[in-house]
Amino acid sequence: MNHQSDQNQSGFTSGLFFGLIIGGALGYFLQTELGQEWLQKFKQTTSEQLSFDDNKVSHKLQQAKSLLNKLESQLTPHHQTKSSTRVFRKDGEPLKPNL
Repeated sequence: MNHQSDQNQSGFTSGLFFGLIIGGALGYFLQTELGQEWLQKFKQTTSEQLSFDDNKVSHKLQQAKSLLNKLESQLTPHHQTKSSTRVFRKDGEPLKPNL
């Protein structure tokens, strides 16, 4: 059991060490002029990707509603029964719950 604990500790230490190295290198890179340019491009690209076009959203919503209406119209009458007919019956009479 001690052997497994040593392996877990070794994996954690290695991960921490490499994380510190990569984080430090990335931090140093972002402080350079090239890193600042790259960061600005990254921010611009992500903001463009995340911006919503109201017309597109409205159009997609309308398409979804249309599809839902189409699917509802294709349901058979068996699926469209009223809740009042969905009761248990005995000899043709609805059963009443015992409260």
